[in-house]
Amino acid sequence: MILYLEGVRIEVPVASARFKGFTATYPIKLLYVSNIPVILVAALIADFQFFFAMLARNPALYNHITWLGTVQNGTFTGGLLYYISTPPPVPLAFHHPVQVLTYSVFVIVLSVAFAKLWVDVSGMSAEKAAETIIASDLQVPGFRTTRASIAMLLNRYIPVVTLFSGLLIGIIAAASTLLNVYGTGIGLLLAIDISISYYQMLAQEQLISTVPGLGGLFE
Repeated sequence: MILYLEGVRIEVPVASARFKGFTATYPIKLLYVSNIPVILVAALIADFQFFFAMLARNPALYNHITWLGTVQNGTFTGGLLYYISTPPPVPLAFHHPVQVLTYSVFVIVLSVAFAKLWVDVSGMSAEKAAETIIASDLQVPGFRTTRASIAMLLNRYIPVVTLFSGLLIGIIAAASTLLNVYGTGIGLLLAIDISISYYQMLAQEQLISTVPGLGGLFE
């Protein structure tokens, strides 16, 4: 399913301003933000648990932070951190319905938020994509070759795809964890994404060697 979703994309037609007659597409993937949001969510949960473990080393202090979390045999059994810690997989998950619900909602909501944040700070916004297209000597047929004009077109897709991508990744990660997928949900997403990235890298190098002028589009 993940491989199928990776292949779903919106293709914006582009043409080369330097090589007459050359046309291509600028792909906007459905999983636009890849697996970055769930990696950030996992890191945030790990940070919460790490700082709690540091505070809990002091027995006197631990008695005052039991509202934050209680631990038994290395597993959270209560407190706020219990509700965002990884629940046991199915079928044991049915005995912890509240934890399953809060964990899933936490992962999904934060995945959407981190998706939006990542697009803004990583140069994947519509404005940055428009700059990349123009810098690669490409143009979108029917639109002026200006940053504002192309960004207006891309803004029809990128903001919506960003939020939907974060939602899908969050659902996949939470569901895979509950189903006890080998390597965990986040690990599975990483493995597939890295494999696809290497394939795309080889394809891009082959394309650039054929049409050197397109090198700037993949920087």
